[in-house]
Amino acid sequence: MVKNTFDVLRGLVSKVTCKPGWAFSLADDDEGFRLVILVPCEDSRFSPAPGRDCYSRKGQWCEWPYIDRGCVHCGRLREEVTRSMYVRHFFPVPVATYNKKSWRRWIFECCRKVEDHELGEWFLVEGERPFAPLHGPGNNPYDVREVSTEEEARTDQRGDLTG
Repeated sequence: MVKNTFDVLRGLVSKVTCKPGWAFSLADDDEGFRLVILVPCEDSRFSPAPGRDCYSRKGQWCEWPYIDRGCVHCGRLREEVTRSMYVRHFFPVPVATYNKKSWRRWIFECCRKVEDHELGEWFLVEGERPFAPLHGPGNNPYDVREVSTEEEARTDQRGDLTG
């Protein structure tokens, strides 16, 4: 028998699947009660992407007209500039009396936020990421908005400049 709404959530999280490699769990620690979505991905700061395949020593994004021969500017092979990683996305669990259907929808919406976040990491126009997620203190990295500066986009949750 289900004792409370969080038991319903725990039951769903233990059974949910999504994209290949995604994993779901709940964390209940000093940071609070949170849904954790673990996602395998390529680091958008270093990985090949259409029109922005590697960052050359000349300070320009290189193109890959011939994938099997490497970059025409710097000579590096695609696998030399790819960085695979896992990212944990944390979502505070709302204090709510949701039923199974409502919790299922909430988990689904969290997955959509992860997808929006990753799309913002990779979407390019003329070599710039206009919708890059803002990771800095006070910013919600799941809000889709236009970036003011590249520096703002590269500031992590601790306030440190990355990449």
